[in-house]
Amino acid sequence: DGSPCRLRATNEVVVLGSSEVLSVNLAALSLSNDPTVSFTVTVQKEERFREATVVLKLEDGPVAQVSVDQLSISATRVAFAGASDAEDATFLWDIQGAGIEAEVLSDKAFSPTGDAAATLVVNLRSLPALA
Repeated sequence: DGSPCRLRATNEVVVLGSSEVLSVNLAALSLSNDPTVSFTVTVQKEERFREATVVLKLEDGPVAQVSVDQLSISATRVAFAGASDAEDATFLWDIQGAGIEAEVLSDKAFSPTGDAAATLVVNLRSLPALA
């Protein structure tokens, strides 16, 4: 619902630090009636920055462990791997930014792995905004 997450114990707004790896105990959060939580990460280098948001739908039961790791990066290619301990986990990747078309991950020249695999490989030279 757009409301900030608050800690159950103190009702303070949750603030996450600046770190390469963050861990959030969802049981410690006091959530609204909307069973979703949005996390936005901002990466900045000098004056440039990019943001990405992931929305998690919360359900009763154990919380699945999810991770995204950068496998490799070069001037022409970047690769990420998603993992989860949930047996029925599925992955759907999305890339957003200026000059990037909505369906760019379905283009095999840009992403040979596509948008629905555990591993995402992106050929950066095929991206019109970077070419």
